[in-house]
Amino acid sequence: MTFDDRPARQRPPETARHRGILAELVAHRHAAGLSQSDVAGRMGTSQPAVARVETGQVDLRLSTLRRYASAVGRRLDVRLGGPSVPVPPGHGDGGTGVGGWLEERMFGQRIVLLQGPVGSATANRVAATLLTLDALGTEPVRLQVSAPSGEMVAVFALVDAVDAMRAPVHATAIGEVGGAAVGVYAAAHRRLAYPHARFRLAEPDAEGVNGTADQVAAAAGRYLQSLEDLLVRVAAATGQPRSRIEDDFSTGRILDAAQAREYGLVHEIVAPSPR
Repeated sequence: MTFDDRPARQRPPETARHRGILAELVAHRHAAGLSQSDVAGRMGTSQPAVARVETGQVDLRLSTLRRYASAVGRRLDVRLGGPSVPVPPGHGDGGTGVGGWLEERMFGQRIVLLQGPVGSATANRVAATLLTLDALGTEPVRLQVSAPSGEMVAVFALVDAVDAMRAPVHATAIGEVGGAAVGVYAAAHRRLAYPHARFRLAEPDAEGVNGTADQVAAAAGRYLQSLEDLLVRVAAATGQPRSRIEDDFSTGRILDAAQAREYGLVHEIVAPSPR
């Protein structure tokens, strides 16, 4: 591997796009079930060298990216975009609804925003960011959650990412957290909530499935298994009996922050700052 050995102050400043590339590297390695040592062996280099690539301590060169992609079983696609133009929030900002400069500041403070319904695109972005921050250090990562619903597959991709991290995840509910997204919140090591946050315990909608009777039956079975995993996860986090969790999800129970703390879902309510 060829590295740029210029002092850090002489290298081009790291950008949000640069960090996005690093996040994709780590996400693809985890998806392939590989450690840094595994990738190093396939690239013919050392584990510390791979770690420096993933944490942005060296300049990313095209040859290095090609070798890394090959090591994790991927193909590197290089495309040139059009001229820079203003991009509205939610399009050029990774879908967070915040500007790139703000997202960059949040990344530097180890803050990740999970906002809106949790689908595959949102889950992929948030999981990649979490895993990148985990690779950068073991200090807590602060996950800010305002997600009223979520798809089962997407939610459990995030739950698996949180479980795989060495760094603890501290989740804060900043709005409504509902449906399957409650599972992501419950997976955090420490769970906080703002005073006006609320939690909607409700069974997620099953995704529409077309096909033969056997295919529909198989999809229903997968949904029921995912629902069971969600109920067990929330029961373990709250200390409530699984039967009570199932009843509350069936009836769509809504908890305010104080009720959620009594329920065991919230550890602490964030107190207002003194004026």
